Amino acid sequence: MQSFITALIISVAVVMGSLLYTNRVDDIAAELLLETNKISECILNDEFINAEKAISAFEDCLEKNKVLLEATGNHEELLKIELSYKELRMFTLSGQKADALAQCASLDVLLNHMPSNYKIKAENIL
Repeated sequence: MQSFITALIISVAVVMGSLLYTNRVDDIAAELLLETNKISECILNDEFINAEKAISAFEDCLEKNKVLLEATGNHEELLKIELSYKELRMFTLSGQKADALAQCASLDVLLNHMPSNYKIKAENIL
C-alpha cells in the first residue's frame, strides 16, 4: 500500500510540474511575441533606434529564460529563434526595413510554434 501511495504522489508531482512548465513556456512565448510586435511597429514607423531597444529587450527575455527552454525543448527551434533575432538586429542596424519586417514575420512564426514544441509529450521527449 505504501508503494502505491508513493507512486501516486510521484505521478501527481510529475503532472503538476508538467502543467506549471507548460504554462510558463506559454507565458514566455507570449512575452517574446509582444516584444516582436513592438519591434515590427518601430520598424514600420522607421524608428530603428527604438527597434534596436526592443530587440535588446527581446534578447534579455530570451536569455533570462534560456535555461528553462533548453531543459526539455527542441534545441533546433531555440537556435532558429536566436539566429532569427540576430539577423533581425543586423537588418535593423543597417536600416533595411523590408528585410527586417520579413525577419519579424519569420520570428512570429517560430514563436507561435514554440509552445507546441515545448509541451511535454512523448514525441518531444523521444
